Amino acid sequence: MRRLNLPNLLTITRMFGAMVFLFFLLEENWHWSMIIFSAAALTDMIDGTIARMLSQRTRLGGFLDPMADKILMFCGFFVLTMKGIIPIWITAVVVARDVFITTGIVLFVIRRATFSYHPTYLSKAATLFQILTLFFFLADLYRGPSLAANAYVLGTGRLFFLTGFTAILTCVTGVQYAAIGLRVLRGTEN
Repeated sequence: MRRLNLPNLLTITRMFGAMVFLFFLLEENWHWSMIIFSAAALTDMIDGTIARMLSQRTRLGGFLDPMADKILMFCGFFVLTMKGIIPIWITAVVVARDVFITTGIVLFVIRRATFSYHPTYLSKAATLFQILTLFFFLADLYRGPSLAANAYVLGTGRLFFLTGFTAILTCVTGVQYAAIGLRVLRGTEN
């Protein structure tokens, strides 16, 4: 099976789209930031659906897809936190979980543990809520830069609750992956 199929091309496009998204974020062009982010998030749903429907899953896609998600999320959370729009603690939670998972994978490789990485349904839900969190912050920035910060700081509206729920779900998936990792290590040590 060809490695560079349509789902993989969409994933690679999302990776490049993340760089364009980063540019518009840094320029504080909220209109284009939201458009590029929305298009990138849409390709995340489309590439996986196409891969499943057409039986075009590849190892390359299994590696690139989560990488593209991480790049997109990192750009959004990091820049919006640097600009004082998103609270630092949610960015710390999102980044810490991804660093934790990546460290675990590196340790498996070093220990030569046999494993295959498959995102869990809960992890997919966490990614969805991270996307929604960024989307709604960007939507408020598009409507007016003070809306996003004020809605969060006042503890009102969807941003306050969405950010909290996203953080909880992200932490839960970190614990879930830790449990999965321990089971894998126990299985390889016998």
